[in-house]
Amino acid sequence: MMTVGVETTQAVAAQPAHELALVRADTFWARALGCLGERELSPARALWLKPCWCVHTFGMRFSIGVFFIDESGVIVKTLAQLDPNRMALCWRATSVIETAAFAYSQTNTMKVAVMQALARAQSSQTPTHSLDKSCSTAPRRQ
Repeated sequence: MMTVGVETTQAVAAQPAHELALVRADTFWARALGCLGERELSPARALWLKPCWCVHTFGMRFSIGVFFIDESGVIVKTLAQLDPNRMALCWRATSVIETAAFAYSQTNTMKVAVMQALARAQSSQTPTHSLDKSCSTAPRRQ
């Protein structure tokens, strides 16, 4: 997994900008576990599941926001709140970004934040680190 920081602004000007941390889950187990076992998903954190076209919230205690991304990096489907014990899919998607659930009125703001996070994650200028599920930065033993 990798973490990428992106500054975003809220729809309400009175709220300060915050950083959206994009955590990439690109191994089978990281994608399978996803947000399971967490009590909530921070509004400043997003999980990027790649490859992925289907997500579920079985066993989760909270709703999540879901962005389905196609091969060219375009958001093809958005769900502001996927409630616990539900499933969502999009056949055109090649990856999914899970965020904290958000109000429908914040959809455009969240789309911009997600697209900025993706752009920075895919840019060669962004320093990233590989993280395993336990967030250890220690090199793996071979």
